[in-house]
Amino acid sequence: MNEAGLVAAVATARYQPLGRGPEVFDCWGLVLHILEGLGLPVPLDPREAASNAREMLAIFGKHYREADWRRVELALR
Repeated sequence: MNEAGLVAAVATARYQPLGRGPEVFDCWGLVLHILEGLGLPVPLDPREAASNAREMLAIFGKHYREADWRRVELALR
């Protein structure tokens, strides 16, 4: 899925504890959805990520470059 598709898919989603999408997300569910949509590896359980913080920082740091961000216009209905 491309970036615009990811943004459109989550723009109208609601917050719900333990939500894993596609219509409701919690914070970790939203992170999972975005990173999986971009094809990036991420543990399903945030506790697993927290126990291996260095690895998670490496994953995020490797793929985050502010210069690579593009503005995505979203037309909400």
